[in-house]
Amino acid sequence: MIASDLLADINLRYRNTFTEAQKLVWMNDEQNDIFQSFKIESDPVPVPLVTGSKLYLRPPEIKYIEQVRAATMQLNSSGNDPAFVDLPFRRNMNDVGANFAPWYTFLGSDKMYINLPNTDMTDCIAYFFIDAYATPITAGTSVLSLPDKYMEIMKYGVLRRIAEARKDIVMVNNYTGSRDEIIDNMLWTEVTNEPEWVVPTSTQKFRSHSNGYIINGY
Repeated sequence: MIASDLLADINLRYRNTFTEAQKLVWMNDEQNDIFQSFKIESDPVPVPLVTGSKLYLRPPEIKYIEQVRAATMQLNSSGNDPAFVDLPFRRNMNDVGANFAPWYTFLGSDKMYINLPNTDMTDCIAYFFIDAYATPITAGTSVLSLPDKYMEIMKYGVLRRIAEARKDIVMVNNYTGSRDEIIDNMLWTEVTNEPEWVVPTSTQKFRSHSNGYIINGY
């Protein structure tokens, strides 16, 4: 969605005399809250691997350690189904476990160390799965970094902030309720779209000597 369209919709729904600059501040606050609360995922960041090399420049998309959800490393480049292995993070380079085990760590603000197996890594890639971060909204912003499905949440969040600034308790409650309802529906939809059983299970009862009967092995 275009930022100006969202701002126009906000002004249409609730007449106010606050400046555009102030409403942009609230839009950024709300956008940051959404990115933080929903842990919006970014596209995986690829790092091409080089045989014999362990020191790499950190991709600019990875700004801080906590941003990385997981990492995986390609072990071969043969065929259409290359093998991958988890790439764990180590905070201490001395705590490596095994010299030939794959792992990575960050060095300073712009470098990373990737411990590679002693094999040919030509055409192999490490992928880092990271949390996205919000791009600040300014008067010249055209397309927002926030995905479209969160726009209604952001809209009602900004409207709530405007109502709070006006000390309009009735509208604060209305906008808060609308925002919470959208969030609840979104979370419920995500739950119902998941498979009923995420792991194989059994309905057979099993005997536990300490707890009596238990179901599904738990």
